[in-house]
Amino acid sequence: MDHFVTQPGPAPRRFIRRQRRPAPALTFGGPICQLDLAGMRHAAAAHAADLWQLWQHVVAKTPPARPYWTFEDRHHEDPDRWPLARAEQAYTSQPRYQAMAVYNAAVHPAHQLSTEHLEAFQAGADAYTRLAALAAVPADAVATVPADAVAVASGPPGWFTPTSARLNDLVEYLRLANRLLDSLPRTCGWRR
Repeated sequence: MDHFVTQPGPAPRRFIRRQRRPAPALTFGGPICQLDLAGMRHAAAAHAADLWQLWQHVVAKTPPARPYWTFEDRHHEDPDRWPLARAEQAYTSQPRYQAMAVYNAAVHPAHQLSTEHLEAFQAGADAYTRLAALAAVPADAVATVPADAVAVASGPPGWFTPTSARLNDLVEYLRLANRLLDSLPRTCGWRR
C-alpha cells in the first residue's frame, strides 16, 4: 500500500508508481529528500481534527471509557478471575465503546472510527491531531538499516516499534521514531 507522498516537482521514475494525477504522487518509499514528510504530517493532522469532531458527536453524553490495557492488566494479574474473554467483554461493554461500535456498524468501513484509537480520542482534540501528525510518517513501525541503537531497544533488530498498545508507549515510540527520521540527511545524490 502506498504510504508516502512525494515532494512536488520531478523525481526519478523508479520511485513513483504510475498514476494519472499530477505530483505530489504516492509512493512506497524512496530517498527521504523526495518525500514530503511535512505535508504528510499536516494532512494527517487535518484529517484527525475532522475525525475527532465526528467522534465527539458519536460519543456525546457517554462516560469516559477505561482503555483496553486496564482490562488486559487485570487478566494478566489474575487470569482465573479475569479470563481474557471476560476482560474483552468488560472493555467492549462500556457505553463509549458501544457508541463507536454502533456507529461503525452503520457506516461504510472507510468512514468508521477506530475503536483502537479510543484512548487517544479521549486525550482531546489537540492531543489526537498531534498524535496523528506524529504517526503520519512512521506509522506502526520503522525499519532501520543499519540497526539503530534506539530502535533495537524498542523492537527486533532493524525494526523500531511501540513497546505496547498503551498511549504513553505509542507517544514515546512516535517521539523517538520522528527524531530518528528527522535526523536523516535530506540531500539526494542526483540533480532535480
